[in-house]
Amino acid sequence: AASTQRVLCTFQHSAGGLDGVAVGVNPDGSMVATAQDGDSEIKLWDATSGRQIRILKSEGAVRGVVFSPDGRAIATKWGSICGAAWEVKSGRRVAQYEFRTGCWITFSPDSRFVAVTDAQDSGPDLVTFEDLARLLTTG
Repeated sequence: AASTQRVLCTFQHSAGGLDGVAVGVNPDGSMVATAQDGDSEIKLWDATSGRQIRILKSEGAVRGVVFSPDGRAIATKWGSICGAAWEVKSGRRVAQYEFRTGCWITFSPDSRFVAVTDAQDSGPDLVTFEDLARLLTTG
């Protein structure tokens, strides 16, 4: 059977030699974020032209990236214990999270909150919600 897939744009995060690429697409499909495991850079790309827009620098090897549902923010995760929230428009880091054992970071469906999990060695895991609008305003 013939393939119906069509390549719209190709993004090369780095020259290779690293394991895996995390990718996120903003809600309107106009921007792509890539993060290569083992690399501390998050690259933002124009989804139509493939032109690199900006590079965000984290403190560790990024393993996950996701856009907020309204497209104003990005959440990234590096290693097993850290994450951050970033303002897309400016590239400014608005929050950083560090935990003892492990975390994940995402957004509520209405983009009102950043949700961060904190896996505990003993006892219940914790989930923290932060007001995204406040973070984007005050960082």
